[in-house]
Amino acid sequence: MPNTSPIILVHGFFGKAESPDGTKYFGRHHGDLAQKLRLQGHQVYTVSIGPFASNWDRACELYAQIKGGRVDYGEKHSAHHNHKRFGREYAGFYPQWGDVVDGQVQKVHLIGHSMGGPTSRMMAQLLAHGTKGAPVEEDPESHQLFSGGKDWVLSITTIASPNQGTTLMDRFFDIADYMEDVLAFWFSMKGIWPSKDNTGMDPMLDQWDVSPRSITEGVHEYLHRVLSSHMFAPGFMDIAPWSLSTEGAKQENTWVTTLPNVFYYSISTECTEYNVAKDGTPLYATTRADKYCISSGLRPFAKIIASDFTTKTKHFPDTWRANDGVVNTESMDSDGHGPLIDFNGQSRAGHWMHFPHVNHVDHASIVGGQKEVDPTALFLTHATILASLPTKTKAKTVVDAPEHVVKRLLVAIASLTNREPPPVVAPVRPSRISSLWNIFNRRPKQSIV
Repeated sequence: MPNTSPIILVHGFFGKAESPDGTKYFGRHHGDLAQKLRLQGHQVYTVSIGPFASNWDRACELYAQIKGGRVDYGEKHSAHHNHKRFGREYAGFYPQWGDVVDGQVQKVHLIGHSMGGPTSRMMAQLLAHGTKGAPVEEDPESHQLFSGGKDWVLSITTIASPNQGTTLMDRFFDIADYMEDVLAFWFSMKGIWPSKDNTGMDPMLDQWDVSPRSITEGVHEYLHRVLSSHMFAPGFMDIAPWSLSTEGAKQENTWVTTLPNVFYYSISTECTEYNVAKDGTPLYATTRADKYCISSGLRPFAKIIASDFTTKTKHFPDTWRANDGVVNTESMDSDGHGPLIDFNGQSRAGHWMHFPHVNHVDHASIVGGQKEVDPTALFLTHATILASLPTKTKAKTVVDAPEHVVKRLLVAIASLTNREPPPVVAPVRPSRISSLWNIFNRRPKQSIV
């Protein structure tokens, strides 16, 4: 029996559901994707959780926003990391989540872009098994999220997600002393530099006593204040950069597992260009690594990930050079542990169904971040596949999607992939891009990974 479970859209690092100017994270240049899904009959919600926070803290916030109640980061976790235990309180946009109605548990579909994928996976793990195996385990009786035994998630879709981390964040750790310059650059790429009247920057770091940016505070001042928090102390592990690093992801994946009753889907993106050797081996040329990155702000990052840092310093295979300007494409496929299969129209519980690679599309474009790439058809078609899943599942449950839906999906992906590379244009604020490149090529003072 098809399901009517709501779809929850979960944003990534540095994101929020809606920007101060009203732009939606999911859709951006192509309208509100959530609303487009609603017009197709789907129940859809978007969340705004900590843009800088760790997967653990974000998972706790995600739970509270869906179910309702005050955010509880866990008594032992909070004491271990020296921050407040409780966060903001939410009414909950789906308070019936987990209730049994007509014999059916009310479940949700989670669609996470970038860090939203690992965050969704961690919340599902906490629901199913509590904190068992985590570096800090909570008392199961302390909060409903930590008690386990909840089969409340029907599917998880990760879009351009660092399921095994990203070597770009490893590089961030190597240049930790220059993080402020990097973040200032990122904010400038979002068009909010150096506005003095933009008070929309809410770091959602109440647990760390970090307040939102004031109306008289410049971007550099704001970032300096945020980064001066002890949460960013060297070696600290309760922040987004650690969760996003390859070491952090590896640690989290030791206890955040592929759950047997959940359907996992992964969408991988790539904007790198490479030559092919005589034996067919891809040869990633750093100078061409950003050929298909439409987002000019991501081009320096694409080159960094495709560089020898990934292979010679971090010792990943050459295939890890391929990326979308933020995440290594290989990392997007799965958590590296659960069974991975190419999606052919058949969905299997407890498996990762990997869609065909979305080539020539960068990290921001896959959710509507650029005018040249419209992901609407991909989202609408995938939602149809999600709606076809049965409410009751068990390990290895197999579901066949209608043939015409699978064809629509393939057409949607092909329309995104079969594009000419973007024209070479002068980068936005070239002096800042040059400065960023210089930052990444400085000799690191201290490596904390």
